[in-house]
Amino acid sequence: MAASAWSKLALLLCYFGLKAFVFGIVAENKKPQFGTGTVIGDGYVMCEFSRLSVVMGILSVISLLIAILIGHRAVFYPYPTNRTSQQPATVPRRALLRSTILIVFFIIAEVVSVSALVMLVKVTKAEAANLRYQQPMQPDGTMSCPSMTGKMDGHFGGGALLALDAALIWFVCQLLALEARANYLDRLPGDDEEDEENNKKHDGDIVASPDHSQLA
Repeated sequence: MAASAWSKLALLLCYFGLKAFVFGIVAENKKPQFGTGTVIGDGYVMCEFSRLSVVMGILSVISLLIAILIGHRAVFYPYPTNRTSQQPATVPRRALLRSTILIVFFIIAEVVSVSALVMLVKVTKAEAANLRYQQPMQPDGTMSCPSMTGKMDGHFGGGALLALDAALIWFVCQLLALEARANYLDRLPGDDEEDEENNKKHDGDIVASPDHSQLA
């Protein structure tokens, strides 16, 4: 049951992280360089651009947000123990944060996630603002509708790669959290006392067996 719980979260994390990556790459490839112009009179042209890159950017941002939430959930989720009760064991967060390597990867995951989110949101907003605008016609009467976001080429792709990296780092954090939980549960006083009582009982049975043989 414990393996099922963490594997489901891991699959969801990888799924949405991969979706954020794919949507970001598609948005980068479909980013229009030129739009279609329509003369609106008085020497002005209405330029319009495809909305596909904006839609893909929004889907990438949403997928990344879901992956980040699942990543946090995967780290602090109360996974069931391997005992017969299968009840989730309460592990305080301070016990998880005693692991130095978990803290390091957790901070890296946060930084990479925020960087990917900022990059994707920034370029998506810029593309959305560039979907439609007016500009004067050329002196020779021709129409030209270049993209106003040429300086942001590659931002969708960069954000997509960071989103995929963030999902992978959150997966590593989940594995480290499972290890920290196991170490904490192994050190519980109740478990040590129970093992000690079982050992004493077992030793008593071994000592008692020769006495019965002598009486016989």
